[in-house]
Amino acid sequence: MASGAVPKDKSVEKVIWLEDIYNYLYTQKGNEEPPRIHIPSTVMLKYQRPCAWFTSSSDGELMKKYDTKDLDPHAIKKQFW
Repeated sequence: MASGAVPKDKSVEKVIWLEDIYNYLYTQKGNEEPPRIHIPSTVMLKYQRPCAWFTSSSDGELMKKYDTKDLDPHAIKKQFW
């Protein structure tokens, strides 16, 4: 694997910078106007369990789901299938 590349197996859970980028963009809401970006629905995993779900609205506002009912594997699967 190249340095800095995102791994394809469950070792992706050890890539802290990926979660940091999403959290940084999400927490910018309270300060200046955050950049409007459109991201695909992205589910973050820790210990092979969903810990956060990031998505963007139609106008590019980043949204984060972290409630346990939103992170239920069945609810996530229903969203993608």
